[in-house]
Amino acid sequence: MVTASFVSRITMQVLHLSRFKVKSLARVQAGHGINPSSSDVPEPKPAFIGKYHVDRARVKGRYVFTMRPREKVGTAHILYLHGGAYSANFMAGHWEFMAYLLDHARCTITAPDYPLLPQATYRDGFAMIEQVYSDLLADIPANTITLMGDSAGGGLALALAQKLALDHAAQPHQIILLSPWLDVALTNPDIAKVADRDPLLSVEALQILGRQWAGSADLSHYQVSPLHGNPAGLGKVSLFTGAADVLNPDARKLKALFDAQNIPLDYFEYAGMMHCWVLFPMPEAMHARRQILSLLRN
Repeated sequence: MVTASFVSRITMQVLHLSRFKVKSLARVQAGHGINPSSSDVPEPKPAFIGKYHVDRARVKGRYVFTMRPREKVGTAHILYLHGGAYSANFMAGHWEFMAYLLDHARCTITAPDYPLLPQATYRDGFAMIEQVYSDLLADIPANTITLMGDSAGGGLALALAQKLALDHAAQPHQIILLSPWLDVALTNPDIAKVADRDPLLSVEALQILGRQWAGSADLSHYQVSPLHGNPAGLGKVSLFTGAADVLNPDARKLKALFDAQNIPLDYFEYAGMMHCWVLFPMPEAMHARRQILSLLRN
């Protein structure tokens, strides 16, 4: 799609007029995180539980949800890491998107409620998701697993794949990154060219949360900012990014890093799209979702 649809333009305009990112910055500065409406203990709604088979388990004291259709379940298994700037839990858009994948890909999804700010740092998040991945490998082969994440979860997914490569552990079949947060420092000079067009993300708010997520580690540590990690030895990587997202310049930088090393990367950039548009009800989201289904089926 060359130009943004009417629906997406209206959605972005409403977000601009609501001063969403200004309010997000105020919440972060006050220590309330990016989205205070996000539940501390996530639970899918009863209608979701009624439609799908949902198991709950505990790993390192946190919930892990495993969901599948009640019939005609395929072999594909998605390990889904949700976004929320490492401070917000599952939101309505995440459950809706996972429902779409369950309906159309007939897959199984494992979605961990990984530790979040302000109680946790990246060390806690990694400890949990590594255990979840290890538990999956005990039950299913790595070539059936897709590691997928949006925003902060996309950064976490890429960092996990990089650590698996360093540890010579089995890679997932593929890694799908949706508007990933790749460098918590956000120092790419091209970000300034996008900041005014982005209706959703405050660079300053993300920088505050990024420093907190890093804890005592350097902001360039690959587990915090996987843009600084090694792209070699990973499963097949696909990346979706919108050109009106402050995280887009770093997505382009990651593509350049892959290209420089002749490492394949399926790169999907949408003109005029904001951060995580795939989770919003707009035509471009449905277009991207169909591409994601194609990746899962292939």
